[in-house]
Amino acid sequence: MIYKLRHKLMLAMIVISIISTIPTAFITLNALVSSAKNQAMEFGEKSAEYNSEIVRIWLGEKTNTLIALNKKLVNSKSIYSRKMLLQLFSDSNPDFISLFYGLEDNTLVDAYGWIPDPNYDVVSRPWYTKASMTDHFITTSVYNDANKNRNVTALAMGTELDGMQGVLAANIDIQYLIELVQDIRFGKSGIALLIDDNGEVITASKTNGNSEAYNDLIETYISNNKTDGVRYIDNSEREYIIASSIIEGYDWSIVLLAPITDFLDTVEGVRKEIVYLVSSILIIIILLDLYLGYTFSRPIEGLMECISRIARGDFDQQIEVRSKDEIGQLVKELDKMRIKLKKIFTSMRYESDILTMNTQNLSDHIEGMHVGTNRFMSMLSHDIKTPVTLIKGYSKAITLNRVDEEKAKAYIERIHYRSEQIEQIVEDILDNTYEVQNIAARLTPVSCMEYANLILRNVKEHVIQQNRDFKMKLDLDSLSMLGRVHVDLVKIQRVMNNILSNAIKYSDKDSAIELQIYYKDNQLITVVEDRGIGIAPAEMSKIFNMFYKAENSKKGYGLGLYIVKGIIEVHSGQIILDSNLDQGTRCGFSLDIHN
Repeated sequence: MIYKLRHKLMLAMIVISIISTIPTAFITLNALVSSAKNQAMEFGEKSAEYNSEIVRIWLGEKTNTLIALNKKLVNSKSIYSRKMLLQLFSDSNPDFISLFYGLEDNTLVDAYGWIPDPNYDVVSRPWYTKASMTDHFITTSVYNDANKNRNVTALAMGTELDGMQGVLAANIDIQYLIELVQDIRFGKSGIALLIDDNGEVITASKTNGNSEAYNDLIETYISNNKTDGVRYIDNSEREYIIASSIIEGYDWSIVLLAPITDFLDTVEGVRKEIVYLVSSILIIIILLDLYLGYTFSRPIEGLMECISRIARGDFDQQIEVRSKDEIGQLVKELDKMRIKLKKIFTSMRYESDILTMNTQNLSDHIEGMHVGTNRFMSMLSHDIKTPVTLIKGYSKAITLNRVDEEKAKAYIERIHYRSEQIEQIVEDILDNTYEVQNIAARLTPVSCMEYANLILRNVKEHVIQQNRDFKMKLDLDSLSMLGRVHVDLVKIQRVMNNILSNAIKYSDKDSAIELQIYYKDNQLITVVEDRGIGIAPAEMSKIFNMFYKAENSKKGYGLGLYIVKGIIEVHSGQIILDSNLDQGTRCGFSLDIHN
């Protein structure tokens, strides 16, 4: 049953394809032929106009030369000076093989002094006859130059010299016109012609076409009163396009002639393509029939493949099975399930990444605490071990009675001093530990001006006492216009002492330490900037951890900056830290300003 249906479907598709393809092909071919003809006619018209414009420009240049010469001839009063002018203009215009003027009294004056035969009648020459009958420039048909014995055409204009009417003319060798026209191309075998007002061909381009057919067509064109434009001309064998353009201001025309078939090569190529296309369509139909054989089972196979991808954990690719029946509806529901599963697994993966990141951060923090604690214990042991060792030595010496009474008294004083040193270390550690665990602040409103004066006074004294160059950057007048900050002055002073201690500890004597207090974004910024050794980038994120000490730390237990951070946090402020290794550090904090 399916076998027969498939073949019926294939037959129907072949018939439909033939019925729709062949008429479409013929219509398309006819449209292309018509379009090609129209384009050929448009091209012929534009080409004729373009080439006629080239000839017009060339003639215009020669015309302007004659006009300039005529003005000088009219202003000249002697025949000698006129001959010199003719010779000068002739030498500067090689296209003029003869340059002369004739008068109504049969006088002829040539640029190079040529004197015609006595029977030579000036007023009956073509150039004189035609120019004397009009008030504008004229061009003549081709005639033989009696002086040079060459075929020429004349460019002439009327003039008046010594009260007599005359004509100024220049003979142009026909060879110059041949060079202008011979390279014009129109189609594969077309021809370009330059025709005068009498319908005579002045010159023509090279052609591969039928010269006899062209002669007949040109005669037909001339006999039909040649005009501008483009049109078809038929002869007994084929159809031609003829395009013409009159050279404006002169009596010549450019005519282009070519068989219409010269412009239909593209259409011939399309005709072959259509044959190939129809054959290809039939082949495609046969292949399409084979494709339809398994089309019915393809949606199910695609659905199974998509389910397998989901089972393997691939939720990114959309389930796409083109089917408009129940299978298509099932595919839509499965794709909704895929999207929900993707969201669930994405959320789980994101939470897993967050957990992994937090675990890693916690591990790093614990590791840092462990290292810091070990370092703290090591330093503490070292700081206590040294005085204990000395105490043991002094006490042993006294016990063995190896010293006199005066020296024993000195040893007892040293034992007392070292005991006080151990007591001071223990008290410092206990105080810092207590402060770390019980960071609290008693906030009171203080004007920005009062706050700045207090900080300035304490910082300046501390810096100068430590043999550093104190600098400041604050505008007290501007600060007096601001509101108040809520601070615990004792705690803030502790913060400043810790920051200053680090600035002094890690900078050289006589180096600059600058205090900066300024307003920014409704906050009061307090910063201490030194020119010390700076902080390595790898240590910037750890510098405020408990017990953390930088590699180049000279002394301390790693609690100072940790306490600084805690105090600023209970003030609802922000720590400021910016450092460049071997260049210095900028450390401070910001406090909110209250109106």
